[in-house]
Amino acid sequence: MPDDNKIWYQGHRQRLKHKLREDPASLSDAEILEMLLGYAYLRRDTKPMAGSLLGEYKSLGGVLNSSFLGVSDKADDLPAASGILILVREIVSRYFTEGLRTKNAVTYEDLCMLARSCLDGGSREQAYAAFLDAGNRLLSCERISSGIGDSTGMPSRKLAELVLKHNAVSVVLMHNHPGGTAGVSKEDIESTKRIGEILEMMDARLIDHLLVADGVVYSFAANGLL
Repeated sequence: MPDDNKIWYQGHRQRLKHKLREDPASLSDAEILEMLLGYAYLRRDTKPMAGSLLGEYKSLGGVLNSSFLGVSDKADDLPAASGILILVREIVSRYFTEGLRTKNAVTYEDLCMLARSCLDGGSREQAYAAFLDAGNRLLSCERISSGIGDSTGMPSRKLAELVLKHNAVSVVLMHNHPGGTAGVSKEDIESTKRIGEILEMMDARLIDHLLVADGVVYSFAANGLL
């Protein structure tokens, strides 16, 4: 019985690899996740694990953005799975950011997607800043703060140094609320105002502050908070 199971399992994995080479778009979400998990667990049938994760988080995006990848009991139970999926999420984020840097100008929609690619699914509050030139070309997107637990600050000195480094004309702040609440706090509003005033003294401009929570992007500018 163990030998038969081993032969079946090897054959199944080989069929998925052949499908990946010949027609990757034909792979289902479950098959893609199963293959990814297979690189983390070489001697384990990952099909049930993939099905369980998709059942709980509803989609590939849901799995990649889930708190399971942060500090949680489930992450502790499946450390290899957590590690490889965090790696995939980071690759996707950097790939998307590099693509935006080749555009002559980024749009509001681009910046919202950039904020989500950097911040969706994070278990800790973090802040990023996108630096733009006079033509709205993305010069760089960098993390400026990473909080412990569910809070972070906006380091004005570091932000000012990066504005000078990139010779940026405008800045878009981005941060997340890991708890999934898109409500803007008094501290958010005050720190945004303070950063805007500092940038103005540097002949730069804060054009938006994007808050990411549970897959939703809230724009300070669009809601009259700048």
